[in-house]
Amino acid sequence: MDILDQPTSLHFKNGKVFPPNVVFMGYIVVGAAVAVFILGNIFIGFGVLLLSLFLSFTNYGVEIDPETFTISEYTSYLGFIKIKKKIDFRKYAIITVVPSKQSNTMYARTNTSTNYTDYYHSVCLLTKQYRGKRELTKFTQKAQGVEVAKNLGHRMNLEYFDYDPRVIRDKMLGR
Repeated sequence: MDILDQPTSLHFKNGKVFPPNVVFMGYIVVGAAVAVFILGNIFIGFGVLLLSLFLSFTNYGVEIDPETFTISEYTSYLGFIKIKKKIDFRKYAIITVVPSKQSNTMYARTNTSTNYTDYYHSVCLLTKQYRGKRELTKFTQKAQGVEVAKNLGHRMNLEYFDYDPRVIRDKMLGR
């Protein structure tokens, strides 16, 4: 497959800011807030509704602009109020796919807890010294992450590095 065959997206919506159990709780509280609002307590209903909408619909993502050499990381509060932070990606030299894991723990009224662990492959930028990791997006399959990383490396003029912790450790220790 040639790199020019498929265009690579430069906008990654990375999902919700809060863990799934908090988002689900936000959806439930939306219904309760509407009920309180209808029953006549406007101020409490509006405040709880605003809080639950914040928990349920706050997202984050990344936009890459190769013409201006910037990466815009944004958080979209309530789903539509975007706050952006621009980063110059010329200080990065390497793009790679790093395995990562994300765990969420939920507690019940008893002494038991439930852990949910998801394994991802994150497309990341690294400096020449293999430091300053900047995560762009996550994929559940390594093959998808590698394909996107190689295409982004070509578009952003970065070197693709097949992630190996031993190579990075040796470089950091000066071997």
